[in-house]
Amino acid sequence: MTAAGVERSAEVALLEGFLSRHGGPKGDVAGKPRKRLVLAQKCFIAVRELAELTEDLNAVKIEFEKEMEDLKSLKEDTDVHVADMKKEAYEFRRDIVTGAIDTDIGKVSAEAVQGYFADRVRDKEHKLETLRLRNASMKASLTKLERELQKKEDQGESFVPIDFKQLKIENHQYQTKIDKLNLELLTLKMKAGKIVQTLNRYKKTLDAASQTNSDLKQHITQQQELHTQLGQEDARVNRNIERATSSIQKLKQQQEEYNVPQVLDYVKQKAELTELEEQVKSWQRKVEIAEMELKRQRTKARTVAGLQSTQASSRPAPFSLRGGPTMNAAGDPMGSFGSAAVRVTL
Repeated sequence: MTAAGVERSAEVALLEGFLSRHGGPKGDVAGKPRKRLVLAQKCFIAVRELAELTEDLNAVKIEFEKEMEDLKSLKEDTDVHVADMKKEAYEFRRDIVTGAIDTDIGKVSAEAVQGYFADRVRDKEHKLETLRLRNASMKASLTKLERELQKKEDQGESFVPIDFKQLKIENHQYQTKIDKLNLELLTLKMKAGKIVQTLNRYKKTLDAASQTNSDLKQHITQQQELHTQLGQEDARVNRNIERATSSIQKLKQQQEEYNVPQVLDYVKQKAELTELEEQVKSWQRKVEIAEMELKRQRTKARTVAGLQSTQASSRPAPFSLRGGPTMNAAGDPMGSFGSAAVRVTL
């Protein structure tokens, strides 16, 4: 089929639909090729069909939105009911199944069960009273709105279908603006999320930089303390260098002022030193001999004293011999050994 044939078939179908809805002549319109539609008629039919399709679409959309609202309300009520049932089941298990077991019989207490259901009945009655009051309030608000609407109708301010269409158009425009603003809000939220992530990253970088700054300050403080210590050490070293330099200068001066003795004087002093060393060795030998003699004389004196005390104890009275040794008050022999020290002529 050619493009012209397809276009003609579409025009015929559009015309049949238009005539069937508006009570036009029925029959095979395609069998009358001699009556062709002009451009103005085609435009009129197309505009009418477009308007009717738009109205049908709007009606379907309104009905669909109403059904959606009803389903959303039903879903919300179901969710609330399911949540209440889950809550009641949890509380029943907590308060009755596990919390109301009688330790004596090992079973659930009947009084606890009765009290539990009595409390639930009271809660339901309270909720029912609350819903009744809310229903009454809503009825009063509805009555008030009906009166205001009736009053406006009596005053000739009632809405006409054109006003409703205008309101729908405005509502659609506002809804489009709201969707656009919501899209912008979502975009701004995404940007805000990215900004928050960037801010957190910069905060982490700032924290790391602050920690590095603290470490650097501590390192600088340590380096300053080390520099102070090094300055003190440098001053002390400089003082030591000055003292060493002064000592070196004095030594150099002494070295320059030192006079080397003559060889004969050195030989003479060396001979005197040798002679003195020999005299010291001789005196040391004499002292050793004298100490040995002193030890021998002390041993001999103790032996003689022991013999005399033995003889004295065996005789009735003491005696003395002329020219023999005499005893002093301490019992030591006095004579040729006049004292405990022996004089040795060196």
